[in-house]
Amino acid sequence: MKHYSIRSASHGEQARPWLLFDVKFDIRDIRSRISETLETKFQAQLLPLEGDLTWAPDMVIERRVDFLEKRAQEIAPPPGFNSEAVDGRSVETKFLEYLLRHHKIVVQRNAVYDLYSSPSEPPEDFLQRCREKAVEDMIEEFRSIYDRYHRRLRQLEDSMMRAAEATAEGDEEKLAHLKLELGRVFLELKEDISTLFLEPSFANRLPRSVSCENIPAVLDLSEKLDAFQKELYSDLVRLKHRYKRRAESIEPFQLPLTLQQVDVAGSAILWQ
Repeated sequence: MKHYSIRSASHGEQARPWLLFDVKFDIRDIRSRISETLETKFQAQLLPLEGDLTWAPDMVIERRVDFLEKRAQEIAPPPGFNSEAVDGRSVETKFLEYLLRHHKIVVQRNAVYDLYSSPSEPPEDFLQRCREKAVEDMIEEFRSIYDRYHRRLRQLEDSMMRAAEATAEGDEEKLAHLKLELGRVFLELKEDISTLFLEPSFANRLPRSVSCENIPAVLDLSEKLDAFQKELYSDLVRLKHRYKRRAESIEPFQLPLTLQQVDVAGSAILWQ
């Protein structure tokens, strides 16, 4: 069995021996559709493993797979240490029993979209995957809202054009000027709404105000557009927040471990 020493340990410090295990997990889970092989190391207190005596979870530290390369160096067994007293095969079998009893591999699950993180996937990467799924799921409803409001806007424009004819009272020049102004207002608003629906952060702003100063107050266009824009903004905010909640509906999910999935591939003595 090889011996290693932590490089950062002080020379005057009294190091004590630990067991260091190299463990491989072959994760194959049908429910989460996870298929991945993990390798990690575990540092465990050196115990006289007799009978049913085994480690408690607070006696074991999980280490990165590159722990030895980054933190330790191989050394000769210190004088007085009886290497033959530690049976590598026996402690590895004992540690396998410990892992099956106490070790948990926990991933993240989004139950709304039936998505699971892989054991090695950072939480922020999984959250981003959930957000991308939410955006995909939102598109159909998003387009439906756009179509509904675009149709309402055309209806409002037609209504305003008819009201303009009554307001002009047969004055063709006045009517032409008023229709030109109404056309400008509705064209600006249509363009802004189209832009609004293309922006990922659409719920962070109201539709832009359009000047109605050249439209007779009797038409109440400014008030009608204000109500229209606020209702549109409110619907978009609710839509975005609903899918945001779905994307963030994340909870821990424990993967089952069986004997066939765990391999204690080796052991060593770590002096620390």
